[in-house]
Amino acid sequence: MLSSQDKIEVAIMCMHHKAFDYVVKSETAFVRLQKIITRIFDMRKMEKTLNWYIDRA
Repeated sequence: MLSSQDKIEVAIMCMHHKAFDYVVKSETAFVRLQKIITRIFDMRKMEKTLNWYIDRA
């Protein structure tokens, strides 16, 4: 979730609604978004691998 709101209540609400992460717009937001997107793909790959092993058990 990328937002211009830096209120903790907004971030908490977004996380409760399954947001992967919460980023406030700033000069460093683009770099942080790149890292988050990489993490998302890594987690999806791990989940896929884990499900593969679970299916074969």
